[in-house]
Amino acid sequence: MSGRALFISRLKADCLYQLRIIKLVIDWTVALYIVLPAAGIGVYQYIKWLNEGAFAYGWQAGLIVLAPAVFTLFGSVRTFLMEADQLYLLQKKTLVLDMKRCGYLYCLIVQFCKWLFTAAVFTPLFVRQFGVELPACLAVFFFYFCLNFLITVLKRRNIGWQYKLKHRVLNAGLIFFVWLSACAVVLLFSWPVVLLIGLVLPAAAVKTAGGILGNMYLFYEEVEFDNRRKLRLAKFFLSLNLDGSVPKPGKRGAKKPRLFFKKSQNIFKARTVQNGLMEIFF
Repeated sequence: MSGRALFISRLKADCLYQLRIIKLVIDWTVALYIVLPAAGIGVYQYIKWLNEGAFAYGWQAGLIVLAPAVFTLFGSVRTFLMEADQLYLLQKKTLVLDMKRCGYLYCLIVQFCKWLFTAAVFTPLFVRQFGVELPACLAVFFFYFCLNFLITVLKRRNIGWQYKLKHRVLNAGLIFFVWLSACAVVLLFSWPVVLLIGLVLPAAAVKTAGGILGNMYLFYEEVEFDNRRKLRLAKFFLSLNLDGSVPKPGKRGAKKPRLFFKKSQNIFKARTVQNGLMEIFF
């Protein structure tokens, strides 16, 4: 088995695990009562903003373009390493290296899709409401994508320094300095210069990633980091449960505690789509 095939199999297993967590929390009633109405309100408000008149633009437009820069601070590299993979370090070290390369490539693809969606949402608002030119807007979002990849790699380098406060502070200061410099570039330079600087950032990210990729001394730290990222969604949903109740082992088919509307009573015993629509009508 190659490292790429092993990475893909673990990626599929992780996606199924995260999907099961979502299904445990957001069933069809929560989706019908909360998720779909919230999505409808969001789409309605977005269309309303597009149909409104243009705001005053000038220096305000430069500041509003900096709003998506906050998303460049988010993101992480997942290599899906496990503790059992330490056997490969002795026999097939290249297998672990291939998995780590696939993890960086997967991070790059996810970030590209994220910024593609962000550009599709924000670009019409920036162009119609604030008079920003379309090439300038696209160049800024490409710059944010490259900056996000560089900051993600710098955060990955901080794994080995998690117990050294001095190094963590220095690395956090470096990330903050890079972010402030990027904001200054967007405000002060024209879009061709922003595009050229954006092309330089991936080269710096690849060089930094090359020094981290072959470091096998941080194997256990990387496994621990990946486990925390895997359970992040589950911890988020559990944090919404103020009672902190956990299902106790019991008979098969025991009722699980609900996350939302715990004190509410069911109108119908059978949970079907027809009964849910009747509850909305009532």
